[in-house]
Amino acid sequence: MLHPFRVVVLSFLWSTCLLLLSVSAPASGLESVRERGVLRHLGVEEYANFVTSGREGLSIELIRQFASWLGVEYQFVPTQWSRAVEDLLGRQVLEKNGTLRLGEKRPISGDVLCSGVTALEWRKQLVAFSNPTFLTQVLVVVRGDTPVQPIQPTGAAQGDIARTKGKLHDLELIGLPDTCLDPELYGVKSARPPLKVRDLRPAQLVPRLLDGQVEAVLLDVPSVLMALSHWPGQLKVLGPVSSLQYMACAFRPHDIQLRQAFNRFMEKIRWDGTYYRMVEKYYPSIFSYFPHFFANISPEKLSNDSFKMLSFPGSRE
Repeated sequence: MLHPFRVVVLSFLWSTCLLLLSVSAPASGLESVRERGVLRHLGVEEYANFVTSGREGLSIELIRQFASWLGVEYQFVPTQWSRAVEDLLGRQVLEKNGTLRLGEKRPISGDVLCSGVTALEWRKQLVAFSNPTFLTQVLVVVRGDTPVQPIQPTGAAQGDIARTKGKLHDLELIGLPDTCLDPELYGVKSARPPLKVRDLRPAQLVPRLLDGQVEAVLLDVPSVLMALSHWPGQLKVLGPVSSLQYMACAFRPHDIQLRQAFNRFMEKIRWDGTYYRMVEKYYPSIFSYFPHFFANISPEKLSNDSFKMLSFPGSRE
């Protein structure tokens, strides 16, 4: 697939890629969605409470309501992280010598990718993200009986990250390549234990940690909240390896009208409290960590300065 940490996209190459995309995907965009009468939602099964194994979750409810707002039917299209962007773009995504390029054509499977997708820099080179829909952060999680203790927060993101990385030298740690949990994105050395990590889903990381197959895993905030609730007292968070990150829904770059329609829809449900109630249903404890972000105000009114570093019980000073 690709190695996001090494991605460097030259401006002229990116312009060419956009041109190729616009030629290869005629049956897309707001007009085509309305003509077809169906909005195709690409989602990764299963991922935290965004898309559950029963095809429920925050992302499904969000896009289902968006489809209703557009006056069309809703269709869920399952995908995997390894091919999600390709399923959206209708092109193979290749990496060579640190540069992304678009390869052979492939079927376009959906109109919007929404599944707790973190707006990583390499993804921004390929897709157009909506306004932010969720806040997250990547954390190191270990078993509760691990002798290594959580960091003492410094009050600054980079200080907390440095302290966390300093505790990882003797731990076998894994994440998931080509996702927001890729250790390479954050300069975290992975011990490469004998696991086929590319075949794992985020939901499978904690069971392998508790089984003793690894000593530490990378998880994002939504997955951590679920894990702490599902395995109370068995896990602890050492600290972050990333600063705060946004999640958003991804669209093809040329589907401007569809993306703008989604942003208008999001602004409406933020203001009327609908989105707050959605989030509360699937992530009731998130408000303790990011209270300002999920208030019923539009995201452009918020700045990064509004948010404080995430601190979980057991890792506070």
